[in-house]
Amino acid sequence: MDTQVSELKNKKLFAGPFVGEFGWELFCWQGYIRYLSRNQFDHTTVACMSGHSALYEDFADEIIEYSPDEYSPNCQFNKGKMTNIPEPPEGTSKYISPNTTEAPSYTPCNGSFDFKFPQIFTTYKGNRPDVSFDILIHARSRKHSGQVNSQDRNMSREKWDEVVNYLTSKNYSVASIGTLDSSMHIKSTKDLRGISLSKLIDYMSHSKTILGPSSGPLHLQALCAKPVIVWSGDINNKYRYQTAWNPFGAPVKYLNGWSNVKIEHIKSAIDDI
Repeated sequence: MDTQVSELKNKKLFAGPFVGEFGWELFCWQGYIRYLSRNQFDHTTVACMSGHSALYEDFADEIIEYSPDEYSPNCQFNKGKMTNIPEPPEGTSKYISPNTTEAPSYTPCNGSFDFKFPQIFTTYKGNRPDVSFDILIHARSRKHSGQVNSQDRNMSREKWDEVVNYLTSKNYSVASIGTLDSSMHIKSTKDLRGISLSKLIDYMSHSKTILGPSSGPLHLQALCAKPVIVWSGDINNKYRYQTAWNPFGAPVKYLNGWSNVKIEHIKSAIDDI
């Protein structure tokens, strides 16, 4: 054990909250906090966005949930908008604040896909739900309030109907996931929108695959070590899904396109995976 680690043993870590895009929290933040907690501290307190505690329960001794007054998925735009942030108590040995350049919160904001800080990832293995589903779909709304050019980035309901009809013709059970205000419930699927992150992990870890446009839930599936079918108009996302943000080597079918992704390519990916 090196001198730095030995000096920090038996001391307290207070980290967060990370207020930014969910995918960056998954792959450029929570793994780093887990690394510090397991290697350098005996007590860890994590402040996180409301509903995100499931990401930290495997290592945090205390979790404090936080809801900002305003929120932008681009973390650099949350500076100055975050009030009443949980503060570390007296006796805290190390504080990783939401806006520190020491923590990876500014690495994702600068667009880096490669890890600049040591991280430890864990496979999220949820409990088996009473009823599991073969395939989960994330059908983002074309009126997605937090997204620029949402009409161009998200498929129409009619296209989703065609995809789901194909899935049910193959006798797959299908469920729609996402938030209630930013995702669609597609007919012939079970509506799981709005469930807790913990419950979502339960369903993900007992599914065959998830499919949809590049988004937070698709990244989370990789940490459940389950197959992913994803499409994106950003070519950088191919490397991110298949390599940089895929620590457990989950099978990934990457398709090019946003709302214009070809339905036949989605069908072929379903058959292949």
